[in-house]
Amino acid sequence: MAWYDEFFKEDYLEIYLPFLTEERTRTDVNFIVEVLNLSLGSKILDLACGYGRHTIPLAKMGYDMTGLDYTEKFIQMAEEKAKEENLQIEFLVGDMRKIPFENHFAGVISYFTSFGFFSDEENFEVLKGVSNSLKKEGKFLLDIINRDFVVKHWQPKDWDRLEDGTLVLEENSLDLMTNRLKNYKTIIDKKGERTKWFELRLYTLQELVYLLEKVGLKVIQTYGKKDKSPYSLDSPRMIILSQKI
Repeated sequence: MAWYDEFFKEDYLEIYLPFLTEERTRTDVNFIVEVLNLSLGSKILDLACGYGRHTIPLAKMGYDMTGLDYTEKFIQMAEEKAKEENLQIEFLVGDMRKIPFENHFAGVISYFTSFGFFSDEENFEVLKGVSNSLKKEGKFLLDIINRDFVVKHWQPKDWDRLEDGTLVLEENSLDLMTNRLKNYKTIIDKKGERTKWFELRLYTLQELVYLLEKVGLKVIQTYGKKDKSPYSLDSPRMIILSQKI
């Protein structure tokens, strides 16, 4: 069983939801809209959409949204929320390595480090699928952890206490030969103690520019934060806007 079959469950929501505030989501969505610069009504794919944190606000603004995620529970949550908001959104349970669209979207977004889950070959399949799903001149906005920032500000251990008293202890390891990060989270709460983990392939900007161009996507802008500040070694994020040529 792959790590993502176990990681994206109730514990994931318990750990991350407190940080994914309405204000943060609003900042994300405003940035997405400004940077993609697509007309209202444009078809946009939210890849690894989760419970629709960005999909639903974008649909409310007037974009024709499709959300795809591997976790059935998250898609159910997204569908319920969209129904409450009286929104028509296509939500699909699916694998991002097999995006079921071709020449369909004006934009694709991959947010909150939802890229790099697989082997190098499979990650490349994801990028090929993104390119295939886009119309000519369609745009792809990719938001991931900045590999160089991780290395420069390396933290092998960290911890956090959530408002409800839950304690989350983290241990990190990074293989510099393969650029694969492993993160182990030990969660201690009223239910007891348990450990969850995830693995990410971290990419340099140079690597991603090469891979994107290889699938027909030309990089047109990079950012280091959602305030549109430039990308650098000290940027916590690597945000890349590319366009299908």
